[in-house]
Amino acid sequence: MAKPNPVDIQELLDHCIDYLAGSTQDLISCSLVARTWLNASQSSLFRAPQITNGQKAQQFCNALSANPTLIPLVRELVVGPRLPELNDPLTIGFNNNLTDIKFTHLHALSLDVRSELPYEIRKLIALPTLCYLTLATRGAPYGLFRSFDLWSECSPGVQHLDMRCEMGIEEPGFDDDSPPSVCEPIPLKSLALAYWRDDDPELSKTSLAPFDLSQIKALAIVQGDHIPWTLFSTTNVTVLALYDPIAVDNLAELDLSSFPNLTTLRLHFSNAIPPGITRMLSTISSQHIQTISLIFGNDPTWRLSTELDAVLASLPLVSLPTVELEVNASTKEIYLAFPLLRSKDKLRIHSPSYDLSHREKHHLWWRNVTKHL
Repeated sequence: MAKPNPVDIQELLDHCIDYLAGSTQDLISCSLVARTWLNASQSSLFRAPQITNGQKAQQFCNALSANPTLIPLVRELVVGPRLPELNDPLTIGFNNNLTDIKFTHLHALSLDVRSELPYEIRKLIALPTLCYLTLATRGAPYGLFRSFDLWSECSPGVQHLDMRCEMGIEEPGFDDDSPPSVCEPIPLKSLALAYWRDDDPELSKTSLAPFDLSQIKALAIVQGDHIPWTLFSTTNVTVLALYDPIAVDNLAELDLSSFPNLTTLRLHFSNAIPPGITRMLSTISSQHIQTISLIFGNDPTWRLSTELDAVLASLPLVSLPTVELEVNASTKEIYLAFPLLRSKDKLRIHSPSYDLSHREKHHLWWRNVTKHL
């Protein structure tokens, strides 16, 4: 009896083809080699498509319409531009009947909105299999997120919400005072929130009203100048990430002792370290905390962070957490800035990677965090 060809063993074949994920042309070529290669190639091709223009939207919709057996392969869907000169892919996608496709296994949806939100978005947000939802805006009217109607058909299966809102001006047509039309608040396990609009401190309250925030375990805030911390039940939060926390007044409100089960704290500074950071860090009281990650940009003031070193090295904890530093500097410079942590063997140094942008690195890290909640 002839021994089976290793190339025909499905587990090995799937593993090999996974290395080609992201290379559309290679996957198409593999799908034409043999029948045994077809399923693995198609699975990788359609697992997480990204629609960035009208041509891709049309090709994607045509492929699924011609062969409905491909629909269950779609697990993640990204609809959003990468280049500023592209038209709004949401509108392009809806014009190509994207929302008419009956996705059966879609668990992650990412939408990048550049203008007003088409009504048909509800068909995607309402999918019962949906677990991860990312909604990013660039210049959309900020009343959009006050409109509870947006969430009226949101899937109760959504557990992880990522909202990145670079708001434009207010436009008429949004009723800010309308009551929530969702039947039951949707409990979230993780929330990533980024607002770039300093003159509307109530926005986060109203836009998050349809969701139950009491069970959140992972929380990420980007430039949260007006984040009302009282919205969150911090008791259950185990992972907290703050990106560019530049508002000193906001930091003064944040008492980390209100996070008794915190295990991971991640701080990212694109510019100078704000004065309120050391006071905030001195309030850490969780005996469960294991890692504090500090990511510094190009500002040189971190080299003068002896106060930061002193605070972190003297936290009133049974076991000090490991402090991970990501900074573009020599090991000697870092040791001079953090001598106490080094002496306690609680300092770990990571060289920054420039292969990905800060946003892409955060996205990968955040998805890994939420995947294990």
